Amino acid sequence: CTLREAVLAANGHPGRDTIKLKSRRGYKVTIPNSPSQPGGRSGALLVSGPTTIKTAGRRPATIEGVGALGPQSVELLTAENAGRVTISHVQLKRGILCAAAQQTTLRLEHVSASQCGAAFFPAVWILGATGVISHSSISSNDGPGILAMGGGPNLQPSSLTLTNSTMKGDLAGGVQVGSPTVAGGTGSVQATLRGDVIEGSHGPGVEVYGTSASSATASI
Repeated sequence: CTLREAVLAANGHPGRDTIKLKSRRGYKVTIPNSPSQPGGRSGALLVSGPTTIKTAGRRPATIEGVGALGPQSVELLTAENAGRVTISHVQLKRGILCAAAQQTTLRLEHVSASQCGAAFFPAVWILGATGVISHSSISSNDGPGILAMGGGPNLQPSSLTLTNSTMKGDLAGGVQVGSPTVAGGTGSVQATLRGDVIEGSHGPGVEVYGTSASSATASI
């Protein structure tokens, strides 16, 4: 089956699921969403249950966004109210990886994300959720590498843990904790960085933004 079919099947199955990708294979995700194909059959891959997506083999598979309206500025994969979602030994290109809602923990292990994001849109976006990223490369992206911020209907808090990872050459900075562009605050966020290399970005390596309505802290 296709990757999209596998995600839809996992969403409809109770309990944890594992999707195994073929080594060195490329998986294309057509974005943006098409109104003629509802139910998650076009647009971003929407993961709504506890799922692991990993490459079965030594050479990582690639998930790449393809779309006529600027694929680098739209979501490639979104985990929302999904419990724990793990992506392991996978390359991501041309899209945004997003975790939303407090009930979601997104874990990236040995993941490479490049040519993702655009302008203020990050390659990896943690929005009112928990992000745990280790032994990964978030480099050469067209926006910030990672943006972690509180959000959602009740401004749920976010947390980010980044360990033993590399961020190089992201055009709008490496790690952004909180956001200066959302009026009225975004909910609190806390980030912990350990053993990472962040360099060569066209902006600050780490930015921390707090407002009168929210707090943002980073431990490095």
